[in-house]
Amino acid sequence: MSGARSYALHYESARRLLADHDAYLTHGGMLVPMGSELAPAPNDLVELRIEVPGGDTFTLPGRAGNLIPGRGLMLSFEPAAQPALGALQSYVTSAEFQARWDAEDAPGPEPRLTTIDLAEDEATDPSMPAPWAPGQAPAVADLAPPHAPDTAEEAPHAPGLALASDLLDMATEDVPATVVGDEVLAALEGGTDDLDSDDLDGLADPELDDDPDFGDDSREYGEAEVRPPRPGETYTVLVMKFTTVRAFAGLATAFAARGLFTVPVDDRDGIAAGSVAQLRLALPGFNVYEMWAQVEHVSEAGITVRVDPENESFRKAVLYPTTPPALKRIEREAQREDEPPTCLRITQERPKEDFDRLPIRRRLARMGMDDKINLALSGNREERMALAMDGNKAIHHYLLKNAKLTLDEVGFMARLPSLNPDVLDKIAESPGYTQNPTITKALVYNPKTPVKTAIRLLDRLPRSEVMNLAKRTTMNQRLVMAAKKKLERKTR
Repeated sequence: MSGARSYALHYESARRLLADHDAYLTHGGMLVPMGSELAPAPNDLVELRIEVPGGDTFTLPGRAGNLIPGRGLMLSFEPAAQPALGALQSYVTSAEFQARWDAEDAPGPEPRLTTIDLAEDEATDPSMPAPWAPGQAPAVADLAPPHAPDTAEEAPHAPGLALASDLLDMATEDVPATVVGDEVLAALEGGTDDLDSDDLDGLADPELDDDPDFGDDSREYGEAEVRPPRPGETYTVLVMKFTTVRAFAGLATAFAARGLFTVPVDDRDGIAAGSVAQLRLALPGFNVYEMWAQVEHVSEAGITVRVDPENESFRKAVLYPTTPPALKRIEREAQREDEPPTCLRITQERPKEDFDRLPIRRRLARMGMDDKINLALSGNREERMALAMDGNKAIHHYLLKNAKLTLDEVGFMARLPSLNPDVLDKIAESPGYTQNPTITKALVYNPKTPVKTAIRLLDRLPRSEVMNLAKRTTMNQRLVMAAKKKLERKTR
């Protein structure tokens, strides 16, 4: 690869190598620990040399992706890397590597990065820090030791697909997403077995029956059909919750390149290749991305699904680690410990009736907290007004974050006695809202507006309204007395 930047990763620990092999290399990419002073420009040719315990070297040509502060360079391999990836796969399943793995009681030191001058072929050690501090790498002690494939289905699968780097360069802002429901969060808090392996070896070819009646609701990714469940159809929901953005960032490259994701759940009974699933990726900051998927392969590593590359949630998920909010989170996470992601499997059934065509009140009655929050953030006018009258007052906060919210709707909300008082207070604190006389009047006359807030807003009311308020006998007496005092001061 003439003209390519060349780097070398020197592994002294077999457990470290196995962890990176399962988490990155088998997905067609690698997160190389380096800083901005060493990073090439996006899409530049790069040569990565993996030096394994024992001294063997595997040379992998690839292209540079995005640089993640505190983590390193996202690199995706070129098709020419397939032979080296296959040889590396054979090495980590060999008896020699098995013996090295067994000899280590715990993961050894992080791999050491060096740069290589292609002109002189002399390596220099840039003394780059590891992408995480010692003791913060994902735990690999619980990973199963390497083993030789038992069946043809478990044969090594060389990826070798380049990253669509233009996807990762498009993001410029954070994108709102849905929020995991209470029942899901409760289960996630309970924890699962610590697994951080996304082994995609031996992908099975799914067999699906064609359904001419399903028509335009389905899309295709290669030869695999990815579609939502039909009415009345039972499907599997796979949830994977990450404690840090940087833990997901290392997987986003391979996910973007291949559209494949493995969720390491223990409960795999009753799931067959080709069945419908929903993938939910939960990231910090209530960034949860839901996408329909198809089960590609079920193995000891977990359940591997394939998603539609044109799915909007998929595009948002793989772009999120490159957005400014995500990069700020990654910088703050530099001092945090990277915990293995937790995962959960749920079985659900799609209602036989068309849920989207139900009246809004009936739809809200069937929604959980996560769906209502998502609707508050992205719903239309009718849905926003229905949510403003919803009995769950926690939802009302998210309505103010909807970019499509109008002043008329805020005025409607300010008149609702059922609205959350904290939300009424927030409306009163915004000059953009209180400059509107209709909204100010609605807030003052709303019995649920905090009295101190209503008294403060008297200064924004015309004299005629203050006089009318001073005559009211059904209003809060503190507010009425404040209106009378205001009139007395003006007459003096």
